[in-house]
Amino acid sequence: MISKLFIPNAFTPNNDGKHDKWNIPAMALYPDATVTIFNRYGEKIYETKNYISNAWDGKYRGKEQPVGSYIYIIQFTTDTMEKGIVTIVR
Repeated sequence: MISKLFIPNAFTPNNDGKHDKWNIPAMALYPDATVTIFNRYGEKIYETKNYISNAWDGKYRGKEQPVGSYIYIIQFTTDTMEKGIVTIVR
């Protein structure tokens, strides 16, 4: 587990200006980490490095994803990662 990293478990990408992206503020400390998100079918729907500049907006191929839970993996180094679930709420 990486210290100093609060990972929100939900966000609301509904374009109201509040929590429209899944922001993980402490990711600024880990610019080389890779964040990957999968849908309930195991399909990779998002992946990026430098997450602080490329936070997930709840879309895949330009389309809003449905309300529900998504699996994430944050790979910090070859042997250090965080896994969990983030939920889209509208």
